[in-house]
Amino acid sequence: MSTIGSSQGPNLGHVPPQVTDPKPVETHEAPKPYVAKSDTAARAAQTEILRTFEKTPLSDRKVTLKTLISKDGLEFAIGKATKYARLKDSVLRFLYKVGHRHNAGTEVGSLHKTALRQADEYRQLVKTGAPESQRLAVLNSLKGTLQDMQAKLVAKGRMTEDDTSSPISKLLKFVGHEISGYPTEHLKAGKELMATYDGELAGPEVTLAKKLECLYAAQDHLLAAKEAGALDEEGVALLGRVEGEIPNLESRVGLKGEIRSFGQRQMLKPTHTRESDVVSGMRAKHRHEQFLEKAGKDPERELLQEDLGKEIESFDQSRLKHVETDERTGLKLAQDEFSGRSIWDQVVSEVPGLDPKPKAPVVKDPTITDLTPLSLESSQFQEMGERLLEALQSGDPEELESLALVLGSVLANDIKGMSPDQRLGFTTSHGEALKNSLIHLIAGQQPGREDLSGDYQLEPGDGSISKELKSFLDKAYTIAVSSLDDRQVDETTLVLDGVTYTKVKELGRGGYATVDLYEGMKDGVKVTIAVKEPILLGTSPEELRTLKEKAFKECANEARIHRSSTLGDPEQVLGFKGAIQTADGRILIAMEAAPHGTLFDFKDRLKEVEKSGHISPQAATLIRITLLKDLLLGMKHVQETRGITHLDYKSPNVLIGGGGVAKMIDFGTSTQGLEMTLKKSPVDNPIYLAPEVIVSKNLIGEGVKEISDSFRDYKRRAREELKKLEGKEKEEFGELIKETTDHEVSDSLIERYWESVPGFEVTEKADTWSLGITAYELFFGEPPFDDPRAFMAKVEDMVTEFAKDPESRISTLGKDGEGNPIGTGVGELDRLLNQMLHPVPSERPTISDLLEHSLFKEPGVDEPDVRELIKLISDPTTPPEVLKTASDKLGV
Repeated sequence: MSTIGSSQGPNLGHVPPQVTDPKPVETHEAPKPYVAKSDTAARAAQTEILRTFEKTPLSDRKVTLKTLISKDGLEFAIGKATKYARLKDSVLRFLYKVGHRHNAGTEVGSLHKTALRQADEYRQLVKTGAPESQRLAVLNSLKGTLQDMQAKLVAKGRMTEDDTSSPISKLLKFVGHEISGYPTEHLKAGKELMATYDGELAGPEVTLAKKLECLYAAQDHLLAAKEAGALDEEGVALLGRVEGEIPNLESRVGLKGEIRSFGQRQMLKPTHTRESDVVSGMRAKHRHEQFLEKAGKDPERELLQEDLGKEIESFDQSRLKHVETDERTGLKLAQDEFSGRSIWDQVVSEVPGLDPKPKAPVVKDPTITDLTPLSLESSQFQEMGERLLEALQSGDPEELESLALVLGSVLANDIKGMSPDQRLGFTTSHGEALKNSLIHLIAGQQPGREDLSGDYQLEPGDGSISKELKSFLDKAYTIAVSSLDDRQVDETTLVLDGVTYTKVKELGRGGYATVDLYEGMKDGVKVTIAVKEPILLGTSPEELRTLKEKAFKECANEARIHRSSTLGDPEQVLGFKGAIQTADGRILIAMEAAPHGTLFDFKDRLKEVEKSGHISPQAATLIRITLLKDLLLGMKHVQETRGITHLDYKSPNVLIGGGGVAKMIDFGTSTQGLEMTLKKSPVDNPIYLAPEVIVSKNLIGEGVKEISDSFRDYKRRAREELKKLEGKEKEEFGELIKETTDHEVSDSLIERYWESVPGFEVTEKADTWSLGITAYELFFGEPPFDDPRAFMAKVEDMVTEFAKDPESRISTLGKDGEGNPIGTGVGELDRLLNQMLHPVPSERPTISDLLEHSLFKEPGVDEPDVRELIKLISDPTTPPEVLKTASDKLGV
């Protein structure tokens, strides 16, 4: 087997064919000697292969090994040097071509050579016992190279993004397996889990069980890193914090059902069972010892260390596509060499199958690992500790402001060079974990000084940093993220992706945000975007701060989920253009501008032009089926490709884009995942809510009502008793009543109740129901469970009653006011809508299954003429005769 990529060069392992001199030549002056230009694997391969010419008649022509490999020598041997020059890269590209059944492009060939070199370098480091940092650096580089190869092939359409059977995907799996076993990776994983704990799991809607599970996992990783001696200062602090948080949260889990439910889940994960802190530490240590012991015997690990280079360069000849070769170019020799048996099947059979996991968030909170030496090793940062200490001692606010500007500028320069998703992580975060690491690094420049000691993420009095330090870090971070290239210039101007945009008009306004149209010029062409901005109307400074923080979290979540939903550029999801954090701490979300309004408004306009006879009923039906297909395609991408649950799907949250395509919008309540635990409904309007959400949230709401009613009854009875008392006794009892009937007491009782409630499970099938309601509304003008004269509670009752019977079905579809069938495909429509509106969530089909419905195979669905008619109808100024002509053009 060949070892191209190693220092020894290939071992051909067979007798080369004799090369005969095709034509006697006259005596020539000997060619110029070959001068090596590189020690690359390709050159080594050429040299080894060309040794086969040593004993040929070419020697009679004064052509030797040293002269043959030169350009002149190749001219003597095969006539055209350019013909043979292809071998320089073809040997390595050929390896990839054999294994992947594709002709490797030039860009892949170059990356392939890099991967071979890195694999061999890693193998040598393992053999020589090199430090972990060196081995891990090479592994991470190899992982990046393989990911680049994969990305290029996906971009060229040679493989799909989720293809797990390709050789590159399998190699990435092996490399990931090796990386995850290093102590520093345990440390990194522990830090990331704590960042998740402080970010995504920090809200009150997250159950204590989920918070504990995250802390348990973080503790395991941090203990493993500690056992291997890889725990840094930040890791020590995090471990201490974890070990303090776990008992605190465990003591707060007061509901038996919560404990029982959580305990049952933990029974499936014995490594997370806890009897005490001591036992948990012993178990984590034991697991790590087992891990280290297994590491030396793990066949996958050994395979990766010893045979990674072979894995890259060895393929089964049976996978070869036929390639025309020229005997005289030497490619036949290379082909014979790489015809050894493959170890792919053997490797795959030894790898245990992976459990399906939810899609990871695309954007994450920033940590210290996101920064580079550009900032951490700069002179401005290295001098920060001394200058900050002096400013704190002198109490000079101007100097603190100046230092915040310096640190913010240093961070901004670093962030500007990051990937768009990393920058979005900074923009949509307060950066608490990063600030905590920064202050520890700054404190390390002035060891032993209490002025710089403490933890950013702890509460005052529990080891937190001083108020002045906290303010300094907050200002520096805000300066950094608000001075990026994408930024708000003033209230009506912003810069995004190098284009300056100016506010033109308001497109819409809700209770919590406005959406404005912005225009700019790019390459001499007018471009537009829509910008969503939160509305903050507080009646007091404290209320304003609360509303501002709530809006920040909601906007951050929306920006991140919206960005994740647009991976792959689905046409049926509104395009995400970016996000900006303003100088006053708000988040602006920039989106694709959809010129044709909402689906909610369009359905009314469609019904109007159909009723007036400007378009035929058949044309209207084709439009509705086409738009319904858009709704399903958008939901399919969001659910099945990106693993997102929307939770607020409705016709006002669907826009008609410039191409007449329906696009999903508004991810403010969405979550990354297809299963979640909720304690209350994410939205108030029950018209589009699935019955399982309505029923469950009402049950929890009854508990809140019971507490409120009991508290109100207690206040009433206490005041009645107070009337019966006199003198000092009345005064003392009055003070007691005042203390125990304060609204803060009631709020505290309700808060404790919310903490103890385990919540209810919701899946992506809740969105399927909401889509079904939207589809019904599209075809029949109004939702099936709606009475404009009734309160929302009446709607909830209607949905609840419908869901009580698993056999409930919508039975009045597809008929006009006189009971006559309308449109085409009525029977199919009835069945399709009833599938989406099944009372039992698990009985609702997947979106992919719904798209296979015969309704979408009707002639004319999704045709360009239908799209054109959609655009015309959305414009109320379109003349009736134009609509009639466009409708007749459909031929239905």
